[in-house]
Amino acid sequence: MSENPSETPPPAIDEQRSPLPAAKEKPGLRRLVFHSLLIGLCPLIPIPLLDDWARDLLKKRLVAEIVRRHGGGLADPELQLLACGHHPATLGGCVRGCFGVALIKTLTVVAAKILKKIFRKILIFLTIKECVDGFSRTFHEAYLVRHALDLGRLPAPVPGVLEVRQAIEATVDAIDPRPIEQLVRHAFAGSWKLLTRGARLLGRLLKPLRRSGRQDRELLHGELRLDQEEELLGDLVDELTAELEHETGYLRQLEKLLENRLASRAAPGEDG
Repeated sequence: MSENPSETPPPAIDEQRSPLPAAKEKPGLRRLVFHSLLIGLCPLIPIPLLDDWARDLLKKRLVAEIVRRHGGGLADPELQLLACGHHPATLGGCVRGCFGVALIKTLTVVAAKILKKIFRKILIFLTIKECVDGFSRTFHEAYLVRHALDLGRLPAPVPGVLEVRQAIEATVDAIDPRPIEQLVRHAFAGSWKLLTRGARLLGRLLKPLRRSGRQDRELLHGELRLDQEEELLGDLVDELTAELEHETGYLRQLEKLLENRLASRAAPGEDG
């Protein structure tokens, strides 16, 4: 995530540490943390080629849940665009390129296993960073999806969803995420074995579902049960949620940035 200090100075980690209104943030914030944690664990899934599929599936499931909790709904193309940042119609080249991508990724996994003993500490550091980055990006985007719903910008047809998605990406790229990432990195460093177990459990759950060829739509509407994962990771989810509930200054700054982005995108059309 890029930093842009001139646009948004990094908020201090202790800035305005007063609880968010419980009626607004519970249980919604905890659900965001839980799903962001699962998505952050995807690089740890010890099954080649499953992690990317799992990440996209869980992102779509998270966004679908957020929209449903707000009493709305999105068609599959809009959901794909809002959750993952691309529209199915733009993926025509994927079939031609998928074999090459799969081959490269498989070779990378094999090479990583060979080098693991030599560079174990470096790989662990890089993997923790990847997991933290995955959590952070997912949490920020999901939080902003929820705020866009509060603002009445969603649900919408594809052009409106694209506008919201672009505003969300620009907002996440503009803000300095270090206050959140410091909290997450500290929690992850003290729970590495737990996170690894959670990733293995997630991999065992998702592997047969992917092999069965079931459509994502079936898994987005309650058929993917994550009870074991939630029970295993519950204490860590509670810890992170409690920390994030106090970051009111940071989260309100995030909301304001999105509001400004959306307003600036709407202004030319209104003037015209």
